[in-house]
Amino acid sequence: MKTPNEKGANSKTLEEVSTPKMTLEELSTPKMTLEEVSTPKMTLKDVSKKKVLRVWFGDRDNVIYNTSVYFKNKYKDEWILDDFARKVIKDVDHSEVVDANLIQSPVLGSISPLQLSGGVKTLLLMKNCPKVTFNASTCGDNCAKWILELAKEHDVSICLYHVMNFGKGNFEIRILNDRKLVVHNMQEFLAAGAKYLREEK
Repeated sequence: MKTPNEKGANSKTLEEVSTPKMTLEELSTPKMTLEEVSTPKMTLKDVSKKKVLRVWFGDRDNVIYNTSVYFKNKYKDEWILDDFARKVIKDVDHSEVVDANLIQSPVLGSISPLQLSGGVKTLLLMKNCPKVTFNASTCGDNCAKWILELAKEHDVSICLYHVMNFGKGNFEIRILNDRKLVVHNMQEFLAAGAKYLREEK
């Protein structure tokens, strides 16, 4: 029969039985949090694929300057019925989409999509023809937030002949006149616009 001391020496507590021993490798390897496990790391390739608004100041080849004519020849009924179209028509032109061929304007009454403002037409072209570069100087500053919104969905490239006001918040815009230049606020954007528009003259 074992003495109490012998029993104590050979027996393990419940905590010792249930707690696995860690190896030297496990002890030296930092534990990852649940957030770190579930969040994939971004590679350099991922960063380069980030969607961003691209702006060219001044003249450039292969730019659609007359967006109204391009819209007339390109637009489709489904463009007008899209949620994005309804929002920008409401916000920019203060008008309501009734159906694909009828828009109710508080100023002009019942109008067709061809009578929408130049800014709205250009926004709809940016939305539905993402590979084409458009003259965004046909847009007022009330279109700026919608251009930034589109740039979150897909790459948007525009041409500007003026410094559009993108507001007081932070943003990310790549200046195509200098491919390495990315601006993050209106102060930086204004400086870039002043430089490259001056060079155009």
